[in-house]
Amino acid sequence: MADPETREVAEEWLAFAREDLAITNLAGASNRIRCFHAQQAAEKGIKALLTLLEIEFVRSHDLNYLAQLLPQELALEADVLDLERLSRWAVELRYPGSSEIDRSERDVDKLHAIAQAIVDEIAGRFSGDGV
Repeated sequence: MADPETREVAEEWLAFAREDLAITNLAGASNRIRCFHAQQAAEKGIKALLTLLEIEFVRSHDLNYLAQLLPQELALEADVLDLERLSRWAVELRYPGSSEIDRSERDVDKLHAIAQAIVDEIAGRFSGDGV
């Protein structure tokens, strides 16, 4: 169990994840912005859990890398391909010149659902101390 200061930092990561997730639902936000914030929500959620578990991580947007740092018994339900898909939005797909990527409403909704599932799963571990 993490000490109170570490838990506070972990909870702050989780709060930031929830804020990013909320942006994915904002009316008027572009699909590009919604996809970027879906990735950010998942990233910050995973970092929240890593912090709570006191597992060090290097600064990275690679969700697979971050998820692989988790102990096997706490592995995320998210699929590796979904994590890769989300990870691409951290840097390369949020800038001009990446128009080949599907930014349809259906795709955005899928990315949001993946991020929502990750944040919900991690939040459940915080509330139930299932770590």
